[in-house]
Amino acid sequence: MSSYDWLEITAQKDYKRLAEILDIEFQPTFVAAQLGRAITDIVGAVLIEHGYIDKDYRSTFYNFYAKKGRSYRDDCVRLHFFEDCVKFDQARTDITCSDDRLEDHYFGYIVLRPTLAATLGRSILSPRIRVG
Repeated sequence: MSSYDWLEITAQKDYKRLAEILDIEFQPTFVAAQLGRAITDIVGAVLIEHGYIDKDYRSTFYNFYAKKGRSYRDDCVRLHFFEDCVKFDQARTDITCSDDRLEDHYFGYIVLRPTLAATLGRSILSPRIRVG
């Protein structure tokens, strides 16, 4: 079952808090450094979706990782990127924004796989939030 964390981003250093939220299998320090360098300051929050079942990783998991000697998790984490006008109600697991046009303030997502290497999975991000 999925659970969620809301991470407000006011400066690039806020991505470092991912290390406190994500399990070590997702390389949170590496991911935080990458996001801090590659994402513009238009992003105001990240919704962290734990327990996400990714179709691409699931296929790879059963065909490759499940047959290895090491135990791998079968779930992923998905990071959703939002503008700062978007708010998250943890109790109701509800996302809202002041103008009721959430689709205008959502920038996409990145899937993190629990493989300790090559953790960045399927990513769909708006060019508006990429540096360069």
